[in-house]
Amino acid sequence: AATPLLVDVPASADAGARLAAIAGTVRTLRASATEPPPIALVAPLFRAVAALGLYRWYMARQRRMHTLTSNVHGPDRPLAVAGIPVESIIPISAGEAGNITVGFVVMSYAGTLTITIVADRDQTPDLPALASALQDELDALIRSSTGPSGRGEDDRLMRITTGPVPPRPARRRPA
Repeated sequence: AATPLLVDVPASADAGARLAAIAGTVRTLRASATEPPPIALVAPLFRAVAALGLYRWYMARQRRMHTLTSNVHGPDRPLAVAGIPVESIIPISAGEAGNITVGFVVMSYAGTLTITIVADRDQTPDLPALASALQDELDALIRSSTGPSGRGEDDRLMRITTGPVPPRPARRRPA
């Protein structure tokens, strides 16, 4: 199991400087994470809570997190299934998010980084603006690390996946 890292993300300075600051913080936190991950210590408790049907109740009321990011390092080279090349992989997130407003699922595959944003439509009405701002930041990171690449918009090294979200049935909010 991986140890979750709580990282403050700077919002000022240029994209390259912010990335360097975040990378340094993550390296330091990973190096100091020598104990078993907290989830390993409380996993039996969470299994019991889930078995009793209380996990959803807890997740709907937790106040520790509002945004969750998961990063999966995928294969460096293209794969094939039954001899057919896999052109791209879109990461998805499934599970009970409770009151976590936004989730970012990040996956690298064969030299391309894909980020999927999963958001609560009621709490994130500005999702298109969020996706656009994230794409702008990724483009700025590419420019700061390599200079203008000359790549077209359809041939990005990094891309954000978005799509229509089906209407959700009305639900009762927890008290």
